[in-house]
Amino acid sequence: MARLWAVTLGFLGLHLVFAALVPLISDESYYALWASGLDWSYYDHPPMIAGFIAAGGLVAGGLVAGHGLGVRLVSLLAMAAASLLVADMTRDLGGAPRAQWRAALYFNLNALVMAVGSFATPDAPSTFFWLLSSWAALKAAQGRGAAQGRGLVWWLVAGLAAGFGVMSKFSNLFLGLGYVGWLVSTRQGRHALRTPAPYLAVLAAVLPVIPLIIWNIEHHGLGFERQFGRIVFGRLSVLGPLEYLVLLVVLPSPIIAAFAIKAVRLRVPNPMLLWSVAPLLAYFALHSLHASIPGNWLMPASGAIAVLAALGAEGASHALRRVAVGLAALVAFGGMALMFNPWRSIVGGEMPSQTRGWPDFLASLPPEGWIATSDYALTGQLWVGQLGVGLPSRQVWSVAELHRYGFRGPFPADLCDATALLVVKSGSDPELVARLFDQVGPQTTLDRRFGGTVLRQYNVRQVSGVKDAALCP
Repeated sequence: MARLWAVTLGFLGLHLVFAALVPLISDESYYALWASGLDWSYYDHPPMIAGFIAAGGLVAGGLVAGHGLGVRLVSLLAMAAASLLVADMTRDLGGAPRAQWRAALYFNLNALVMAVGSFATPDAPSTFFWLLSSWAALKAAQGRGAAQGRGLVWWLVAGLAAGFGVMSKFSNLFLGLGYVGWLVSTRQGRHALRTPAPYLAVLAAVLPVIPLIIWNIEHHGLGFERQFGRIVFGRLSVLGPLEYLVLLVVLPSPIIAAFAIKAVRLRVPNPMLLWSVAPLLAYFALHSLHASIPGNWLMPASGAIAVLAALGAEGASHALRRVAVGLAALVAFGGMALMFNPWRSIVGGEMPSQTRGWPDFLASLPPEGWIATSDYALTGQLWVGQLGVGLPSRQVWSVAELHRYGFRGPFPADLCDATALLVVKSGSDPELVARLFDQVGPQTTLDRRFGGTVLRQYNVRQVSGVKDAALCP
């Protein structure tokens, strides 16, 4: 038990230090903007991450010195709780105490958990509620029968957590498919179907989702259209399935992945754990035939992989287990150090570049007027940046992609004819400015730099007279 808490609290401490030192990525800034106007859903995702950020702001004072410890706080605590759930699931499946803390260690050393788990994105609540539901469902499935009172409580917890998972990310619907698979394919599951417990769990799962459904009805399915529109069936890809398999092996690290495969081959004592991730992984295999699988999509499966690996590592040599941990640590810590070290950009890529160069760029902006933008990432970064440098009175509004910003309420009427500073990424549509504003000034180009390297260039103009009637009737 002491080792388990040492692993969990140790990694939580590392993530808190990271959160305090590394500025927000663009998506986090955008979600922080969501938290300033809480709603039951948003165009891009369900609302749970906005709730997490708002709660963190209450505890930690919001955006702390511009780097957003408050934005990330609840997500980091959720990932620490997920570590404990992973360990307890290992215990429920017969794992010895050493297997329990190893499961937590393997979970935290997963390169995906190390990276994505350090940020405030929908993957954090999605993974936490996925594991909370799986943990409760596994307890409900333990052989005492779902008809007993305690079993019913676990079913209800599993259902509620599954519903909150859907309120985090729509991919959590696959967890429900996994439960259906377990119920119809196993003797325990078919016995449970003869009791009220699974049906009450469905009702418990639906309850948290009702506000989201109502929101989408009122907004003509805006959130559903965005997310379910990602289901693609285009031309077959030869490399897609190979890339997917590489992700499944590399993210946990190859030896830990081999431990997990060994546990599957030896048969896990209760198939509920396998069923909890089987539909998700099967769909991604199908999706990979037509499009790439972003690594963060695999986050919900990281807990099950860690549990299986800890069980499969039993019987392996001490030396092999040490090599497995060393290799995983090298990938996880090495990748984070290369991408997000505060001195120089060693590894390129969109995510690390999003965290750099903003204070100097903000200081270089002309001080006159409110700030107008045309894309969500820049809107979030400039909005957060203004708060971070202590200039909350300078308003930041997007004048494009209006479907993303209904949660902010009406556009301020006093900005319709006021002077604004339009900031757009270089290379944007050259006709965009004329479509958005009546009066357009000369263009200047500003660089966002880090360590002497130009990360991105932006076109800046003074403008006035918002044209869009949806903003300024």
